[in-house]
Amino acid sequence: MNSRLLHINILDHPSNRNQIVFFFTENDHSDYFKQLLKEKNIEYEFQYDEGEKKYYFGISRRFESKCVKLNYLVFAKFREPFISSRIAKFLLIGVTLLFIILAIIGYIKSHL
Repeated sequence: MNSRLLHINILDHPSNRNQIVFFFTENDHSDYFKQLLKEKNIEYEFQYDEGEKKYYFGISRRFESKCVKLNYLVFAKFREPFISSRIAKFLLIGVTLLFIILAIIGYIKSHL
C-alpha cells in the first residue's frame, strides 16, 4: 500500500529539507493540532494562506513520527461515523446475522 495515501495533508517543505509541512483546511482542525503540538512541546512555524484558505505548520523532521501520530488524532477527533444512523447500524447487523444463519442452515442441510 502506498504510504503517501495515508499522509494526504503532509508535504515536504518547499525550501527547507529539514522540515515537513502539515496543512489543514478547517480552522478547528488547525486549532486542535496546534494544541496537541503545544502539549508535546514541539516547536513549529505557522502560516495561514488566505488565497488557498489553508493552515500550514512547518515542523522539524526529527518530530515527524510524533507529528504524524498527532495528525491521526486530529482526524480521529473530527471524523464522522461510517454509519451515522442507529437504525441503519442495527439493520446492517440484523441482515448480516440473517445471512450467517442461512449459511449455517444450508451447510447443515447439505451435509445430512
